[in-house]
Amino acid sequence: MRIGPFAEASLLSIKALRLYDRLGILQPVYLDPETGYRYYQPGQLSTARFIRTLRQMEVPLALVRELVVADRDTAVSLLTRYWQAYEARVLLVRRTTNELIAQLQNEVQQMILEVEVKELNRQQIASISKHITVAELDDTIRNSLAALAQFVETQHGQTAGEPFGIYHGPINETENGPIEICWPVNGKIAPVDDIVVKELPATKAASVTVHNEMCDFPHILKAYDTALDWIQANGYEMADSPREVWWTAPGPEAKMEIVWPFRER
Repeated sequence: MRIGPFAEASLLSIKALRLYDRLGILQPVYLDPETGYRYYQPGQLSTARFIRTLRQMEVPLALVRELVVADRDTAVSLLTRYWQAYEARVLLVRRTTNELIAQLQNEVQQMILEVEVKELNRQQIASISKHITVAELDDTIRNSLAALAQFVETQHGQTAGEPFGIYHGPINETENGPIEICWPVNGKIAPVDDIVVKELPATKAASVTVHNEMCDFPHILKAYDTALDWIQANGYEMADSPREVWWTAPGPEAKMEIVWPFRER
């Protein structure tokens, strides 16, 4: 089949088929060296329709290329991860749209968050670092904390405070951190596999505590902004990556604390 009839049968445009050829997503079985005409096999229609459906779902071209050549189990896993990330984006839009509209219409007052200066002592922690996107964040935190709790018990140590995460880089739909999931511990504990044991130095920190829905993403970003604005407004600079202390599990009675280390300039 020449590209025109193949495009008509697959409901893809000729322009799209040429793009998919150039990107190695769907290539013709034969390219006439004299005319440049592309020829496809009728058996390629199923792949073309699969690609069409993926693009209707707004699946990025890089992922489409992976899915076309993946085996069944891998394709299911890739699509599941894509859907989880997509759901996270939809949730983000749902949570923020009404709030932004209300702000634009001057219907709400900005919540004023308080900053407390804390002196953090030296602290031994056990931690697990992960490169993840936002769709994987909740499960990763939950599973890592369970692994750390079991690790500390096996090592005959003791947890010595609330668990927290150190965000060493942004985590969203495209950026993957990393996040370091930490638990303060007492006792002589040796690292095992991907669990690191180390000591965090003493430092001053700007602390902002939030409750309930303010603990949800993206609302909690206001706490990060408040801590950073305070540091800069008072002539200090960031001394380390920000920490998110999990005083409770997520839920209607949630409590979290943003702790951002700072130092003199």
